[in-house]
Amino acid sequence: MAISPDLMDAFNDCIDALNGGETVESALGRFPAQADQLRPMLEAGLIFPKVRFPQIDVNAAQSRVEPDVQQAVEAIFRGGLWGSWPVILLVVVIFGAGILVAIVSNQPDDALMPPTATTSPTLTQTPSPTVTSTETSTMTFTTTATQLPTGTALPMTLSPVVDAVQPVEEEPPLIVIEGPVEEIAEDSITIFDTVIEVDPDDPLLDAITIGDIVRVEGDYITRADIILLSAVKITFVEIEVYVDSDSGTVWRDDNSTCANPPPPWAPANGWRRRCEGGGTNVNSSENDDDD
Repeated sequence: MAISPDLMDAFNDCIDALNGGETVESALGRFPAQADQLRPMLEAGLIFPKVRFPQIDVNAAQSRVEPDVQQAVEAIFRGGLWGSWPVILLVVVIFGAGILVAIVSNQPDDALMPPTATTSPTLTQTPSPTVTSTETSTMTFTTTATQLPTGTALPMTLSPVVDAVQPVEEEPPLIVIEGPVEEIAEDSITIFDTVIEVDPDDPLLDAITIGDIVRVEGDYITRADIILLSAVKITFVEIEVYVDSDSGTVWRDDNSTCANPPPPWAPANGWRRRCEGGGTNVNSSENDDDD
């Protein structure tokens, strides 16, 4: 059994529409009868939103990869797994990844796209359940010392014993990106053309300026067909910035002058070494004066 040519043609037309700037809903509107099958396939393709290659390379790569995918799909049909959405999603991901690898391996070294961030996210799809069950049939003979009047033997009872290993849920890995801040919006910053969503109530958002080099740890999220990063932790790399947990007050060291002394609650080790010499603490000198 093979994938319906009509479904494959519809999928290819939707991919061309997405590459042309249309949304998923707009592309699916052309094929209402196949929308339920196409939607997870197209959404899986969004993990490669910024990868663009010439159409001639895409067609050539698809021709090289399609026989292997066709063989895998036929094996799935023989195994009776068709109709499972995780399996469908796995086939789509394998197909897309195969095309991508084939295109990249065909490109000359000087045509490879340069990375735009210090790290790349790793997305793992798990298409099948992880529960492992082992069935062991155990014979149990039941006997009694009392002779039955009818002389009928007691039946043999088989009691199956099932051991189930429960899956262990793993926390999704954090994505780390470090670089200069290129743009600041009301509740987001941009680093290497990557939009990073920041909690509007985070006081560090007011302390960030364009050009600051920051390290952000966060999770990838999808919103309105756009993949962006939701910040969990923000760290300034080259300057000292402290936030008072009680009042939310932010102190920022300009790293060049001593005209902005830190408040007592800010450690400000760099400023104290630079402006007081030898790491002398302002509070300790004030206590000496009081004595």
